[in-house]
Amino acid sequence: MKNFFLDTKLLKQYINKLSNKEGNVELFIYNSMREEPVVFDKKKIAAINAICRKIDIVKNIYKEYDSEWKLRKSNYKIRKEVWVPLVSLIMLYLIKKTYSKELKLCLLNSIFNAYEIMKKENIMIPLFLEGCSEKLLLRVEKDENY
Repeated sequence: MKNFFLDTKLLKQYINKLSNKEGNVELFIYNSMREEPVVFDKKKIAAINAICRKIDIVKNIYKEYDSEWKLRKSNYKIRKEVWVPLVSLIMLYLIKKTYSKELKLCLLNSIFNAYEIMKKENIMIPLFLEGCSEKLLLRVEKDENY
């Protein structure tokens, strides 16, 4: 998982804490982040966009959703260990697969909203993640490529 922005050694420590038995959200992130390199097909992009909408509108992510990522099927929030890999997946999508400035800004907004949720839930935001988001913000503001 080579990447200029993300510290992949630290990120792997978070990915290794994921489970494939904790609902479809964690399973999706678990499967996505274990790919090397992460491949963004249409189905994965739709899921990431839906998760971002949940972050922005609902202000939380639950363990289980229907196959279209619209209806919540669980009353339990995702585990705290899931947030860092989730935000990292959104960042990778922003870096590797987005071309319009508008979409990049939407994804950055979701990342910063995720940070707010993490702070509210007392989840530490690792320095490598904060640093990455700051670099991305500067690049998007300047409309630079990665």
